Amino acid sequence: MNKLFTITLVVYCFISNTYASPTFGKYVHCSSNGSDCTGCGAGATDVSGAQDLFTYSSGNKCLFLDCSVTVDATKLNGWICASCNGVNNSIVPPRKYFQGGTCVASCTPPATATSDQICYSPAVGNAVPCSSNGSGCTGCGAGATDVSGAQALFTQVSGKNCVFADCQATVAATSSSCAASCTAPNVPNTNQICQKPPAVTGNNVACSTNGTDCTGCGANATIQGLFTYVSGNVCKITDCSSTTTSNAANLNGWVCNFCNGQTGSTVPAGSQFSGSTCATSCPSGQTTSASNSFTCTAGSSTNASVVIYLLRKGKFNINIQHMEEIRDHQEEASILVFY
Repeated sequence: MNKLFTITLVVYCFISNTYASPTFGKYVHCSSNGSDCTGCGAGATDVSGAQDLFTYSSGNKCLFLDCSVTVDATKLNGWICASCNGVNNSIVPPRKYFQGGTCVASCTPPATATSDQICYSPAVGNAVPCSSNGSGCTGCGAGATDVSGAQALFTQVSGKNCVFADCQATVAATSSSCAASCTAPNVPNTNQICQKPPAVTGNNVACSTNGTDCTGCGANATIQGLFTYVSGNVCKITDCSSTTTSNAANLNGWVCNFCNGQTGSTVPAGSQFSGSTCATSCPSGQTTSASNSFTCTAGSSTNASVVIYLLRKGKFNINIQHMEEIRDHQEEASILVFY
């Protein structure tokens, strides 16, 4: 009889412990969609696992299924702390917020409680001189699609210096993102935004041959297209920093002369065109000027000039036929002179 009683008692205890009533938590407003407990796992390492420990009620209300059982550390979060706080028979630490892997009564400064009952310490950014007026962070939203929204994320420190409120927070973005460096040919502007460098223009050049466009400034439409018409016979290079402008196939004397010495120009240095590139000077025996489009070319023979000079001085006798030949063949003038 005693033996049977002992067995019955053991079975009863087993059944009682196995099928003990759960200790439900209090309702917490953790549902993010109003149809289930999505959102109740926020802050846990195992978000979905923590979420599965809640049961949905209505609206955005859910409750924790059983505060009397041990909660795996990867699933513990602020909503579990809040749901089990003050519940009888709960073995979850009786605290309202989640910080440092456990439930706490209040957040340790500078941490503050988020809407998910999690103690959170913002990662304040470095001070940057983005204030345009020195009395707030106006200017710190430059370049953003939502300028005022971006500006509101900054806090003024002093003068033009502002700090970003929280570098850990998710920032709404468009198609752009942060980059370690700008992708060439883009360069950062004063607002730290990668953009195409501003056009580099130089002095005007008188290369237009028709006074209506830049015909005459290049041998083909591609080169002529590098220029913008100004007025009269004046044109200018649209952008000396463009790789199209500095392309060897597009170089000529007008391009060289226009872009020479301009800061930011990618065109080779030199105000004249020699061979296949810009040059600071022409090779010996070659000259250049606007009349030959700033292209280094061999100079004309001086023989004809010498002959004419001597004729004027009465040093030679020469007939009209020979004069015409001298005019047409200056380079051979010396062999047509006779005494």
